[in-house]
Amino acid sequence: MAIDPLQDPPVLVVAPISVCESNKVLVPEKGDVPSQTSVVGNNGGRRSKRLRTRSTKLDGRFQFDKKTKLLVGHPSPIANTSGCLDPEERFNRSLKKLKAISSISLGPDVSISSKDVLELIERKKPLANKVMDALLKFSRHILRTHEVDCGKLHVDVLDTKFISQLCRLYPKFTKAPVPQDFQFPTALVDVVAGVGELDRAELFTEVDYLYLPFNFDKKHWVSLCVDLNCAKITVLDSNVHLRTDASIKADIEPLSKMLPILFRQAASNPIMSQLLPTPFSVERSLCIP
Repeated sequence: MAIDPLQDPPVLVVAPISVCESNKVLVPEKGDVPSQTSVVGNNGGRRSKRLRTRSTKLDGRFQFDKKTKLLVGHPSPIANTSGCLDPEERFNRSLKKLKAISSISLGPDVSISSKDVLELIERKKPLANKVMDALLKFSRHILRTHEVDCGKLHVDVLDTKFISQLCRLYPKFTKAPVPQDFQFPTALVDVVAGVGELDRAELFTEVDYLYLPFNFDKKHWVSLCVDLNCAKITVLDSNVHLRTDASIKADIEPLSKMLPILFRQAASNPIMSQLLPTPFSVERSLCIP
């Protein structure tokens, strides 16, 4: 399931509600909208006796399908209650199976050890690059084979090696008299063009969004969503309190300057060859759960 990080966060209007027991329809009471001070800063506790409700409109974008819920341990809604395992029991059984194997294959050339998976589950330290690349390889396969409205998703994913190689070139890039004339290594150009990779799609024609992993201080992974049509990089960070917006933009600045020029050099269609060399804009989404 893809999440659109560029959608404006919904506006929540808080108002008293009445619950109709016959059909469970929530109806706002006319002329009874509380002021902001009555909703925020009420130190005496919640005054209303009406039941709290969760907005499905706000949470609906982050819901998983039934198949995914079963994979992560949610009981089947159609299974017999007596034969349905508790999620914790299913987790413990899966853990035993995991410890009994040496490695897990995620594709022809991608595999991770059971130790890597256990470290991922325990979350005691940041993911290693090889584990992140394995997950990204698997994610690319899912995204490229998943369909929405009978059509392929116009997205692609690159690995950590691409980002590290690109960032290491930034000191040389800044010394170039004319930035747009800077020549990137053939290996990087081939990665962007998808040379030798059967599961890659062409940027700007078959791909509208390019996802890149980024590791801040080797401690915190985030995802960068590169909007190719709008020339914008959106930082998808589930913990926005770790870094300020200013530090985020400073760290992403090398990518924002080099990517458009690299795309021009790897041009496989007229859109890429005519791309402006101006830096991509950088922003951070604040609606990531």
